[in-house]
Amino acid sequence: MKFYVVDAFTRELMGGNTAGVVLMDETAPEISKQLMRKTAEELKYNITVFVRRSAEGRLAFKYFSPVDELDLCGHATIAAFTALLEEGWVSDNDSYVYHTPVGPLEAVIKNGFVMIEQGEGRIIRTVSSEIEMSRMYEILGLDYQEVYAEAEGECRKRIFPAIVSTGIPDMMVPVEDEEELDKVDPDYHVLNKMSQDYGAASFHVFTMPSAAEGPHCRNFAPLYGVKEDIATGTSTASLLYYLYENGILSSGQKYVCTQGEKLGRASRISGCVEHREDGPPKILVGGTGRILIKGMIYLE
Repeated sequence: MKFYVVDAFTRELMGGNTAGVVLMDETAPEISKQLMRKTAEELKYNITVFVRRSAEGRLAFKYFSPVDELDLCGHATIAAFTALLEEGWVSDNDSYVYHTPVGPLEAVIKNGFVMIEQGEGRIIRTVSSEIEMSRMYEILGLDYQEVYAEAEGECRKRIFPAIVSTGIPDMMVPVEDEEELDKVDPDYHVLNKMSQDYGAASFHVFTMPSAAEGPHCRNFAPLYGVKEDIATGTSTASLLYYLYENGILSSGQKYVCTQGEKLGRASRISGCVEHREDGPPKILVGGTGRILIKGMIYLE
């Protein structure tokens, strides 16, 4: 089986978020989910994605952390399509459907830049209790804060923490500015318990976008064994959807979110939300990948 290590959401060597990619064509043997998870544990990347291509060209993706299977992963999908381009399984300047546990999604490749569709956006719960919010900010190492943003109609609107999903539920946590973002220092043991209580895969802490640039973010997912993630496409998609639903992001308006600065591997994640008359908004995130390792992996 072909194997790649790809840095996603970056053009720089040793930048962005790294994922393992295992490519299996129609001649490759079936491997169990247990072996996929053990492979991810052995490789020790946050996520390893397994891509199987059928004889008809159907692409099926499965995502595994060293701890468990995930329904979707943005940076691993970018990494996978970077590898698929290298292998010639897909072509540049074309679009493809890829099949995931959340259903079929679309990927569009243009000059090596991959934009991937996410699952349907849902705001599962908004946290407006001052007691809950105070506890949440305390666990993140911050003082309680009220965050406001400019919404449509030039009105200022308070933005609360909320559990949002575009395939994976994450807790969106707004902070006042980049100085506050830099101060985040979680109690990981307690945050892990809070993740379980809320049913949130991660805590995605973000600044509000300005006219000049998009949000700056940090992501903490101790539930999956990730203290801090360098780039999280699914969480970025949920954030953009949350901003869209709050009237801060307009349909088709593109943002570039920055993540991983604190870890010395700044990632740039592009994204937008597009209104559709005949269904829920279409949520897209994207970026480029850089191949670091290419070879074979033997899982037979």
